[in-house]
Amino acid sequence: MNLSVIDYIGRINRLYRLIRMEHTGSLKELAEIMRVSERTISNYLEELRLMGADIRFSRLRNTYYFDNRFILYATFEARIETEILEEKKHDSCSNNK
Repeated sequence: MNLSVIDYIGRINRLYRLIRMEHTGSLKELAEIMRVSERTISNYLEELRLMGADIRFSRLRNTYYFDNRFILYATFEARIETEILEEKKHDSCSNNK
């Protein structure tokens, strides 16, 4: 499955919020909540760790949590070349004649 950048950012953000609320459950439960495989969750956790998150698991509370003050800043920027915009503008004007 080919995941779009927007979907990926959405999933990472959702995982971040669940960990921040300390409401994840086990790896298996978290995978079920997010409707992905346990391997995908493990990959996402590793990616957050690479961004500086100190993620731990509490067996007592049955949740993942941040053991540092990690804040996720996820932004998305789309750039469209001006030639493409001009071409679309020209095409729509031609179609209106």
